[in-house]
This record gives sequence, C-alpha cells and structure tokens, in this order.
Amino acid sequence: PASIASDYWLNELYQAAAEGLYRYDFNGLQVYESLAPSLYPNLLTRALDYAATATHGIYFYYGLIAEFNKFFSDAQLDILKRLYAWEDEHQQHFDYNSEQLACLVERDPSHLLEYSRKNRKKRGFISRYDSRKLEFLWKSDKYFPELLTIMKELAEHHSRFEEKDIADALFPATHEENEQRLQESFLSQAIVHFSGDTAAIGLLFAIIREQLPKQLIAYLSELLPHTSNNLALLKELPLFPSSRTTGSSWVPVYQQEQQLWRDVLELVDAQVKLTGDLFKYRAYILQQIDYLDRSIADENERNFASPY
Repeated sequence: PASIASDYWLNELYQAAAEGLYRYDFNGLQVYESLAPSLYPNLLTRALDYAATATHGIYFYYGLIAEFNKFFSDAQLDILKRLYAWEDEHQQHFDYNSEQLACLVERDPSHLLEYSRKNRKKRGFISRYDSRKLEFLWKSDKYFPELLTIMKELAEHHSRFEEKDIADALFPATHEENEQRLQESFLSQAIVHFSGDTAAIGLLFAIIREQLPKQLIAYLSELLPHTSNNLALLKELPLFPSSRTTGSSWVPVYQQEQQLWRDVLELVDAQVKLTGDLFKYRAYILQQIDYLDRSIADENERNFASPY
C-alpha cells in the first residue's frame, strides 16, 4: 500500500532484487515510482546481475519489456537489451510474436542488426522463424535500410539449404494487403540496390522463389535491364530449390522446370536490346530445355522397359 512506501522499503526492495529471487515481476510497484525515478532500471540491473551467476532457475515477467520500456530512458535502453538477450538464451519459447523485440527495435532500429548478427552465429535468427515471427518488420518501410544490410550479410554467410528458413523468417506469409505490398516493394528496391552483387541477388531470388513463386518472372523482368551484361550472375540465379522430392516419376518435375525455362526464354526474347551476354544466356536456357527433354525421354524409356 502507498502508506508504507518509504526509502527504507525501497532499499529493501533493491536488496531483495540483488540478493536473488526466483521470479521477477515489477507489477504492483507503482507506489515506489515517485521515490525513485529510475526504479525499474535499478531493479532490473540488480536482477540481471544476480541472474548472471544464479545456479537455480529464474523467471522474468514475460511482458516486462513491452509494458515497462516507457520507464527506461534511451541511455538505459541497454538494460532492456540485456534482459532480452538473457531471456533469449534461457527461455526457449520466449517472445513468440516478437512483441518484445519490436519494442526494442522501434526505439533503436540499429538493434535489428545487432540481433541478426548475434543470432546468425547460432542460426537462431533463421531457424526460429516458426517460434519468433517477425511480422513487425512489415508494418511500415522504416526498417528497409536495416533489412538491406541484413540481406547483404546473410547472403555472404548462408548456404542454399537455409534459403527457405531465411525466406520464412524475414518474409513471413501474410494475408494483410499492406504488408504484402511492402514486402513486394522492398524486393523491387533490393533488386536494384544489389543488381551487381551475385550473392545478394541469389538470396533475393531464392526468397522470391519460396514466398512469391508466381511473381518470379515479373521480378526477373525487373532485374534483366540491370544485368544484361552479367552472364555469370544470370546463370547463378537459384530459380529452382536445392533439393526436391517426387513420387514414382520425375517427369512432372522436369516438365515444370521446362515451363519455367520457357517463360524465362520468352522474357529474354522480349528485351528491346539483346546484349552479347543475353544471347549467351538465351543459348544457356535452350541447353537447359534440351537437357530436360532428354531426361524426360530417358525416364519414359526406362518406365516403358521396366517389367514393373
């Protein structure tokens, strides 16, 4: 009750936080706010110092960052970042909808890069796409600069087997028209921004392939004017997944690939000016179609010859 709020009990509260509790929940401490303008930053600092060496389980109130960040000045924001890092490490299903992370990034957009870099080392950023959804990235275009940097860094370190996880993490499927429009706008801007970067363009088209496959040709049409003299980049585009499965026959898969190559061929032929590299890319496309023709013929021959 407010009647007992005093410096004495405030110091007792600080001491309890420093000496260790099993559960830290700051709800109900409003009566002390007038005694200590930095009440919650002071309490949380003491609690985190204890948690760093505690040998027993500790629980921090789940909504602490979202509900109490207004009591932390910009100079004290690192305390909340420290809490997030601790919870990220010790609580497996922490921040499912990224509400807490969104609060930190809203106040300091550069924290998105810090979070990405820290988690990339343990694959947490991309492997937790189903347990930490990043929809907040697509509420506006304010994080586009940070996302461009993240894309560049991921492109330099990822493997093709991680492409789907990256796509699901950074470009979560959405039914919100505005969010989808922002994702599409970012991809168009990123294609121009990275038009000379083979690794980054490769990752972008892997994301498009996974999340927006029906728009693959449309985005390729945006890329071609910027890469008409870059045959190596065009041939490296990951138009198909790194691994696929099928039933009793590969013929349907080969036919789907052929159709995509024909769509690409049609796009190349529609260019106003065919550069030397585009002519070579056209020949490469025809080789792929011919190779798939032979693969289909070979499988049909094996199936016809098989007694089973």
